[in-house]
Amino acid sequence: MKYTHCGLIYDCSDIGNDIKKFWQLESIGIKGYPSYNEVDQSLETFEKTVRYKDNRYEVELPWKTDWHELNDNYSVAKKRLDSLVRRFKKNPDLNLQYRETLHDYEKNGIIEKVPNPENPIKKPVFYMPHQPVFRDESLTTKMHIVFDASSSHSF
Repeated sequence: MKYTHCGLIYDCSDIGNDIKKFWQLESIGIKGYPSYNEVDQSLETFEKTVRYKDNRYEVELPWKTDWHELNDNYSVAKKRLDSLVRRFKKNPDLNLQYRETLHDYEKNGIIEKVPNPENPIKKPVFYMPHQPVFRDESLTTKMHIVFDASSSHSF
């Protein structure tokens, strides 16, 4: 039987970095270190801005840095509103609930009125279509308004 012997003279003073490099190579594709992605950025924004104020939590929205101009969506939102108005004519109770909810949202600073929708101000204005959602099992709020940010033409 023939044996082969290989000898290596190694400087052990920097072995910590070598072990670190080895484990980085072993974990390729498993961890995202040292990349910085949108989830990390969102979590950082959350941690920096979360606060408890007036019996509720507030946090800033995680804005994208690589944004682009949004398309005008007035006609899409207007069509959705016209559909709601037709529904309100058939159901006056829904109309009243919806108005009260919108009024509360405005009072609490969740939404704001657009002063003149046909002639917007000199900055971009975007509309978010919305609709009522009913939860009969809810003890407090049977109807709440859902804003459709995923509408294919809303942004």
